[in-house]
Amino acid sequence: MEISSASQRALLTMLQFVGWTSGMCVMPMVAWATGGEWKLFMVLTSVPCAAVFLAFRQFPESPRWLAAKGKSEKCLEVLNYIADKNGTTLPDNALVKLKELAERKETVYGVATLFANQRLMKNTILISLSLTLTQILYYTIVLSVAGMSGNPFLNFLLQSLIELPGFLIGRALCDRLGRRWSQAGAFVFAGCFQVACLITVVHEHLLWLLVAMVLVVKLSLTVAAYSSYLQCMELYPTCLRQTGTSVGFLIANALGALGPYIVYLGTVADPRYPYAILSVLCLVGATCATLLPETLNQKLPETVQDASHFGMGQKYWSLPQRKRKDKDYQSAPTK
Repeated sequence: MEISSASQRALLTMLQFVGWTSGMCVMPMVAWATGGEWKLFMVLTSVPCAAVFLAFRQFPESPRWLAAKGKSEKCLEVLNYIADKNGTTLPDNALVKLKELAERKETVYGVATLFANQRLMKNTILISLSLTLTQILYYTIVLSVAGMSGNPFLNFLLQSLIELPGFLIGRALCDRLGRRWSQAGAFVFAGCFQVACLITVVHEHLLWLLVAMVLVVKLSLTVAAYSSYLQCMELYPTCLRQTGTSVGFLIANALGALGPYIVYLGTVADPRYPYAILSVLCLVGATCATLLPETLNQKLPETVQDASHFGMGQKYWSLPQRKRKDKDYQSAPTK
């Protein structure tokens, strides 16, 4: 994300999610083929990790990080590689400039910086809530496969395949309506179908319809997850991006463990309870999304001071400003 232009962030995020979905599609087929032998399943799904581990050197290191650590020659090497791929050249004094940057004292920012001022704390809490809600909703829907009619492996495959158009729709919406309204709309859409599932789940002859509506919910949650992840990457400056993103996903994964208990509640109490809980969570997610600042076509924060003021002046009922052709379009505020 750091070595790409701002206009390509949505595409890169989509490609990351497509990789995730591809694995989700293959996984139930592997589980089905192994006949329920979970040890063999774990071996087969763990071996591919070795290929990623051995190929990590194929990824270029972040030039920003190299420059901050004083590795000017290595940074210049990466920048020359990028320039060569783009058909451009670096200025003759590039190495001198990089060494000047290396001489500056680097400030190390910890987790406490995310709560250093009111606006940064507000954005951190809201984006962490958005990530948490998408995690809980996502995994609860995934785990509910076992209680649905039909082949559970095929149901899981269908739930995974529906994510692919979700990413395409998410990218289109995020590039037109902006990040926050795309996320909020996806939560509202998912919530409406959760209510429909709540009504349908008690009618056994309509279980096929329940499966279909759950797929629509999964599609909507994919758009919401895509939007929240993209917004998380854009809200924080480079010096805080890793910390902020890690904290958000740490909270999301910790609270995402509630998913199995929500599913279990439907088996021991009332099958409508999980859908009722998820409907409320969708409403909370939509509210959090609308309170986040818009990042589309905005001059994104580069320092902690920028992040502490980012979003000020943006009207609640507003759409992102269109991208202008001049070089200063990113400095323009939201309409």
